This record gives sequence, C-alpha cells and structure tokens, in this order.
Amino acid sequence: MAGMVLAWVGVDAGGAIVMTALLLLVGLLIAMGAAQGLMLRRFNRAWTDAGFASSNQVTMAASEARSLIAAPGAVSGRPVRVKNA
Repeated sequence: MAGMVLAWVGVDAGGAIVMTALLLLVGLLIAMGAAQGLMLRRFNRAWTDAGFASSNQVTMAASEARSLIAAPGAVSGRPVRVKNA
C-alpha cells in the first residue's frame, strides 16, 4: 500500500516497492496452490490406501462384477445378491 502511495506521489522508489510487493504476492499465491495440491494428493493417496476408495474408478456392469468376484481365489465369503441398477 505504501508503495502505491509513493508511486502516486511521484517518488521513484514507489515503483520498486510496488513491483516487489506484486512479485511476492504472485509467488505466495503459487506456493499456496502448490501446497494445496500436495496436501490433496496425500489425502487421496491415504484415503485409497485405507481402502475407502477405488484407485481405479470404473463403473462396470453387474454381470462383469459377478464374474470378477466368482473367479477362483478372488474373494472369500458368502455370495451376495446384486441388484441391477
């Protein structure tokens, strides 16, 4: 703010202060965006590793899902009836 006032008054140092402040602001915004992206990727990786979400987000037909589950050694447990969407 002081740089803008100095530049408006006509002090030559005002322009340098404004440019420095703008560069710092742009750098800060870039760093904040990068940090947010890293945090989101870490969260998504932890979420997927915990088994809450599929790393392969593909919708498949019920018959295809049944055939994958029925494959030898795929899963164990009792059969479950699947409703068609």
